Amino acid sequence: MRIPLPTLLLAALSLAGTSCQKQNDPAPYVAPAPVYDLYSIVHYPASNETSGTNYSALRLTGEAKQESGRVVLRFGTGAEGRERVEFMMPGSFTPGKPSSFGYQSLPAPAADAVQVTYLLNYTLNPTTQITKTYRADKNLTEGSLVITAYDAVHRLVSGRYEVTFQDVADPYAELSPNQPARKAKVIVGGEFSNLPIKP
Repeated sequence: MRIPLPTLLLAALSLAGTSCQKQNDPAPYVAPAPVYDLYSIVHYPASNETSGTNYSALRLTGEAKQESGRVVLRFGTGAEGRERVEFMMPGSFTPGKPSSFGYQSLPAPAADAVQVTYLLNYTLNPTTQITKTYRADKNLTEGSLVITAYDAVHRLVSGRYEVTFQDVADPYAELSPNQPARKAKVIVGGEFSNLPIKP
């Protein structure tokens, strides 16, 4: 059977148009995997002793959520739950512009500053678990949270942080009950990138 030439030309043009359209379609967006690191340090000024832990990224989890008009960032040691730090932001981020936020602190916690809560858990013996909680507004606190990048379209945030809780009781005092009480600085810091903000 002979097909008229105009019909063949129309079919060829239609196929070419479909192929061109497929080539021009944008590839679906694939969000980069989030990355975290976390470290903690305990420093005893009186004896100038320091101990610390730097966690592997594989042991860490992170989360960002929109809660009551604020963004809450949470980072921790996953299922083991040894350490966790939470930042309650006072407001939103500015796309394309690095932003630095101070923390609430004694003697006069500022309402527009970041509230930080840090939890430390460790095992004293097979039947006793110790939990220490530090809040920025209940301690003399130093440091900052810096947002280094914010993708408003895909709701991805990156940044770094360090918080120092000054002049607190030794968080590991229970491990040495017969030793004199000591004061310490507790320092928690880390970085994060491509953390998705959930609604």
